[in-house]
Amino acid sequence: MTEIEIAQASEIRVQEIEWRWYPYVPFGKIPVMPGDAGDGKSTLVLDSAAMLSRGQPIPFTDGTGPAPINIIC
Repeated sequence: MTEIEIAQASEIRVQEIEWRWYPYVPFGKIPVMPGDAGDGKSTLVLDSAAMLSRGQPIPFTDGTGPAPINIIC
């Protein structure tokens, strides 16, 4: 069973964020995709996951793709 660690806010250290897709998706974090039904959230997430898993360039970047990564959807 996983234990929950409790810490005071004063004990939390600031960490620099590494971006997977600046400034939309931070690496190693869980992004939230708010929106109404039918807006295309699932399509966007699955298309982005496919691009990242193949190492393809992400839209609105310099055109170089990151190394392929494993995706859990």
